[in-house]
Amino acid sequence: MLGQVPPPGRTAQGSIVLGGRQLVGLPERDMGKIRGREIGVVFQDPMMALSPVHRIGDQMIEGLVRHEGISRTRAMVRAAELLDLVGVVDAKNRLNDYPHQFSGGMAQRAMIAAALICKPRLLIADEPTTALDATVQKQVLDLLLQLRETLGMSVLFITHDLAVVAQLCDRVGVMKLGEMVEEGTTSDLFSAPKHPYTRQLMLAREMLDGPMEKTA
Repeated sequence: MLGQVPPPGRTAQGSIVLGGRQLVGLPERDMGKIRGREIGVVFQDPMMALSPVHRIGDQMIEGLVRHEGISRTRAMVRAAELLDLVGVVDAKNRLNDYPHQFSGGMAQRAMIAAALICKPRLLIADEPTTALDATVQKQVLDLLLQLRETLGMSVLFITHDLAVVAQLCDRVGVMKLGEMVEEGTTSDLFSAPKHPYTRQLMLAREMLDGPMEKTA
């Protein structure tokens, strides 16, 4: 989806369908129109992903102006609304701040807002709490769940944290060496994993933390 598989890597099999449209094999020009508009991405470390030399507001509206062709003024109004939605206090004024003026948790909230600005169908959250302390991690994960329900979008979590998977996800796909080896509902996969690799993951986690149950 992100076009980040370098040659000679390729998609060997399978499909990716978004809104009834097959994405595998889609020309790059068409995928460029989908990324950022129908697919939003939240990266691991907001301080690495956000530009240190551009204001938060300018970074947030870039995709909206590009994909929707609206004025900068209207885009900034939308950006302020989203910053407020994700819990950034004094959102309108914070648009003028630079990333270093945000705490780690607030910067991640700003990145989430930027990813949502074009109202995507799908939000990809790539280890969205890795750079945060435990308290802020929970706040960000709770926020993502709240936004999923409020905005009616799908969220794809990329994570190695099985506790997060058990608590937040409806379905799970397990990957090994770039290949999906098992996929199913969270309850089925955690209670009766079929693939040897999945069973090894579950066993290793239980040895460290004890058995897990899906709580949400």
